[in-house]
Amino acid sequence: MAGLNLREYFKISLIYVSIAAVPPALQLLAMPLIEGNDRLTAIDFSHLAIVESIIVLVFMLSLYSMGNAIARFYYDYKENSKESGQLISSVILSILFRGMVLLGIGILFGDRLLALFSQSNLHNFSSFGYAAIITGINRAIIAASTALLRNQKKVALFAVINLSLGILRTAFQLYIVIQLQTDFSGYVLGTAIGSSMTSIFVLIYLFKKHGIKYSHALMKPVYVFSRPLIQYTLLSWVLLFADRYFLKFQHLDIQLAIYDTAIKYAAGVQIILQGVQGATQPELYRLMKDGMKKNQHSINQLGSILMIQSELIIVAAILPIMVFLDFTMETEIHQAAYIVPIVLMTQILRSQFVAFSYGIYYRKKTVFFLYTNSIALIVNLALNYLLVAKIGYYGSIIALAASILIQVFASFVYQQKLSGIKWNKTKLLWFPLLIVLFSGILEIIRLQYGISHYYAPFLIILFVILGILFIYRNDYMAIKNQLLKKHTPTS
Repeated sequence: MAGLNLREYFKISLIYVSIAAVPPALQLLAMPLIEGNDRLTAIDFSHLAIVESIIVLVFMLSLYSMGNAIARFYYDYKENSKESGQLISSVILSILFRGMVLLGIGILFGDRLLALFSQSNLHNFSSFGYAAIITGINRAIIAASTALLRNQKKVALFAVINLSLGILRTAFQLYIVIQLQTDFSGYVLGTAIGSSMTSIFVLIYLFKKHGIKYSHALMKPVYVFSRPLIQYTLLSWVLLFADRYFLKFQHLDIQLAIYDTAIKYAAGVQIILQGVQGATQPELYRLMKDGMKKNQHSINQLGSILMIQSELIIVAAILPIMVFLDFTMETEIHQAAYIVPIVLMTQILRSQFVAFSYGIYYRKKTVFFLYTNSIALIVNLALNYLLVAKIGYYGSIIALAASILIQVFASFVYQQKLSGIKWNKTKLLWFPLLIVLFSGILEIIRLQYGISHYYAPFLIILFVILGILFIYRNDYMAIKNQLLKKHTPTS
């Protein structure tokens, strides 16, 4: 089994990042075309924050963590083409079944659930609810299929699916909002139509290649693997969207629109980061399967490279997003530019959590995520309850950062005991946390003294670049030599 091939890794990583960047980039670049006083206002965007929570809930329940499962179990069945095909078909059929159940629940109870909101525009479930559920199901189908394609290294097909999703979804959103229905429900309808066209293509491809057959025997261990993860993802859903509901129920609709917009752009960056993570995961699993101890250096090196890529992508995104929001948005939405630096820093914490979670996923000890997220959830809800009414969206940002910090430290400690991977603490733990702390201090100074919000990103970028140059000063030549020398893989 070959060791770490950095040239191949960087090539695949660059491809995945480039492809993964297209759908969120199109969505976010199109935003000024649908935002404005005569189109979608800040109130519409506050409603979309709630709709997105419905989409993500449906996505999580439909997917049932099958993306993680198919990425992990692929290595157990890849040598047997018949069982591998049955596994893939079974996973997709299970997603479709759960999706149809959720659609039925929406038809029966949607209006009753929305009665919780005081905003009348959210009371008519049929105007946007069915489209939201269909979008969530589509997202689950695409997520499972792209996880599979990353492991199979079918880059061309991965690109086709992601590019078609980005183009079709954005095109229908723009057409419906501008030409037919100028409100948040028109945006949701366009999302559903565009994503449906992509997911139908995916279903035709997968069922034609692998057949339509459900195997209970093959899915049994998959469900054992996924059951703690779905509990974990449901807790994650609350962690992701509790802040929106606290802001909504406090009638802070404008603040919600501003905060959710900043979070949306951060989520766009996160999708790009998933391209890096998508290239890293199969390579790490391959090294782990070949022997944790034998490949300790390569595993550690790959983790450090993942972290440095994440940091550079995040800080590189700050200024472009701020300028874009500041100069293209007509309504109060442009104020999201003020909080973009501190919101994007939460993505550094998420990248740490992802890196430390790989060893736990590989050992299939997924119940860990249930316990950890339960603690993180309690902290998140308590801080949102205590802080949102007093300091608005800053309370939500503090609650979000605190809950992810719990996940980071818990996963770091547990994976060391479980897998024995000795991560470089300076590179993967302390320096990323120092970046987040530095950004928080800059935000406090900005608020205290009324300094322009453009000073912070320049200082953050300088801090990160200087830190990387210092911390990785002994690694540059080793990586350079490995990239330049001819690598002949062996099996």
